[in-house]
Amino acid sequence: MLDSFFTINRMSMDFKKQLGMIPEDTSQFGEGEIIASILSTINTDSNFVIDIGASDGMSGSNTYPLFSKGHPGIAIEADGKPFANLAINLMDFNVILHRCKVTPIE
Repeated sequence: MLDSFFTINRMSMDFKKQLGMIPEDTSQFGEGEIIASILSTINTDSNFVIDIGASDGMSGSNTYPLFSKGHPGIAIEADGKPFANLAINLMDFNVILHRCKVTPIE
C-alpha cells in the first residue's frame, strides 16, 4: 500500500511539473531571486545546501530551486506529515533527509 501511495504522489509531482504548476521561485517573498543573485556573484567551491525546518521542501522553500538545479544537501524536518511530503517532493534530488529537531546549544 505504501508503494502505491508514493507512486500516486510521484505521478502528481511529474504532472505538476509538466503543467508548469511548480513555480521557478518557491520562496515566500521572492527571496529566491536574492539568493540566486548572491550565488552568482560570490566565488565558492561548495554548492552544498542545508535546509533546517524544511517543511514539505517546496511550499515557501528557499532551497527547492537549488536542489532542483542539482545542488546536493540536507533537508531537516521534525513534523511527520510535512516530512512525508518532503520525502516525496525531493525524491529525485541529491538530498539527505533527516526527521529530527534542531535546537540551539545553550
